[in-house]
Amino acid sequence: MPVPDENPPLAQAYNLDGAARVRALTSPSGCVVYAEIVESSRSELLDDSAVAWATEGARFFPATSADTRGPIAAHGEFGVRFKLD
Repeated sequence: MPVPDENPPLAQAYNLDGAARVRALTSPSGCVVYAEIVESSRSELLDDSAVAWATEGARFFPATSADTRGPIAAHGEFGVRFKLD
């Protein structure tokens, strides 16, 4: 499960940690162009941070297709975990 570099400062102040499941659309270059929560961490702050982390910082290996023999856009799901230090 991907882990962001650090918990959001406000989440640390409130001692929040948790994990969310994110559905994302990646571009042919592996950048996330759209993300949404499919399983909540039960914290709106952490859920919003998971989507922001996915769309602003996450990079994935591009998906490929045997038909096109090159990178393609693709949907996928992954977890994002926030841990307290």
